[in-house]
Amino acid sequence: MFTDCSIAKERVSIYEKYEKLKKEKGKLSLDMLTIEDLYQMWGVENYPDSCIAEIFDVKKEDIRKLRYKYDIKQHIVIANQVSLALENAMHSYRQLSKF
Repeated sequence: MFTDCSIAKERVSIYEKYEKLKKEKGKLSLDMLTIEDLYQMWGVENYPDSCIAEIFDVKKEDIRKLRYKYDIKQHIVIANQVSLALENAMHSYRQLSKF
């Protein structure tokens, strides 16, 4: 995981969307954060709890508790990524098997 909040930028990310929104509105409520966006920022974009917390002006423990409440944990994210990779590999295999 990244410790610098600017390292994980590859494309326009969910994190950047909330960062821009914060600049426009000044303060964001944690109620605005969807579970899908939290999963994307933490599990896919690899932003640590501290960076996500910074956007919403809360403690990183608040983000961790929210992740745990919705079962967004490292082993779950890894299992989802492995499952997706296997699914993609099987799809590719089926495509190649047609020839």
